Amino acid sequence: MAFFLKQKVSVGPGYLCLGLLLAALATMNLACRTERKPATVVPTVAAPEMVYLVPYMENRKWGFIDTTGAVVIPARWNSAGPFSEGRAIIKSEGKWGYVDRHGEEVIPPQYDKARPFSDGMASVKQNGKYGYVDAGGKLVIPPQYPKTLGEFSEGLAAVPNDSGLWGYIDRTGAQVIPAQFVRAGKFSSGCAPVRIGDRYGFINRQGKLLGEPDFVYTDRYVNGLAMVRVGTPPNVRWGFADATGKVRFTLEADEAKAMSEGLARVRVGQKWGYVNTKGKSAVPAEYDFAFDFKEGLAPVRQGHGWGYVSPTGKMVIAPQYLVAEAFRNGLAYVTFKGGWGYINKSGKMVWKTEALAQAGGEGEGEKEEDD
Repeated sequence: MAFFLKQKVSVGPGYLCLGLLLAALATMNLACRTERKPATVVPTVAAPEMVYLVPYMENRKWGFIDTTGAVVIPARWNSAGPFSEGRAIIKSEGKWGYVDRHGEEVIPPQYDKARPFSDGMASVKQNGKYGYVDAGGKLVIPPQYPKTLGEFSEGLAAVPNDSGLWGYIDRTGAQVIPAQFVRAGKFSSGCAPVRIGDRYGFINRQGKLLGEPDFVYTDRYVNGLAMVRVGTPPNVRWGFADATGKVRFTLEADEAKAMSEGLARVRVGQKWGYVNTKGKSAVPAEYDFAFDFKEGLAPVRQGHGWGYVSPTGKMVIAPQYLVAEAFRNGLAYVTFKGGWGYINKSGKMVWKTEALAQAGGEGEGEKEEDD
């Protein structure tokens, strides 16, 4: 997913793509209604300081389990999202707030929309405007912006003005880079992708352009490289540029995505594979679709089933799921016919339910889109 923000792009709540996927499952099951089995009953345990938690659902309420599938925070909210920087979004009575790893509502539900914490700050919406709250619940930057805001990264965040142009503010709310860009991404390795007119380029933390904005499209820097599209349509090539804005290499590919853990997804014809930071093939393009590597594994689809592949191309978990998402803290969300659950890196299902959910949310935040 690119880290650019555009106006009037919004999606409903969902834990990653959970809302959309489970809505599809619900539609499928209406045609053949069967008796539903209850969610797996697991013991409740105390939460250590560094325990990794993920949302689970029971009786249409949301709580959190650990990586063994044990319930740590019992289900009691209408929706819940993943933890980020020690805080997870929760929804109650139509409002969004944040909970800590002990289940305490450190920021009581009070916002119309909310997004995960990043760099110690989270974007929230109240009374039709957007601002930022810190981890202690202080509204550091009062709601004043007309649409969804960028994530804080390296102390800066992209924000729009009333005319729809983007600039950057610091953690005090001071405008440090004036609003002048059609689109603006988040900072990484001291650089951020921006759009000026119909071309893209990169700026540094002082707002200075790194060379001319001469790309058809750009993405964020990862591993010191940023995905770029170079040339003039229809003669456009995909490649990667370094932190100076210089193109390091181009690819014989029909599409490319940002680097993740030293590998980038590429499409050759109708098949997906991965290249390394030198632009060389690391995993052959033989999958019908693929997602980024996270924690050493990547979800890939062959035929109608999703599984997981290693950086060497070994199929570690055989294609068998209707949907599979990236691993987060040792667990990955998957769906199967009639339900969903979490698997570990051995492919073991540590928690599952055949009940269907309405939503599991990341705070009803606006979605970032690719060009």
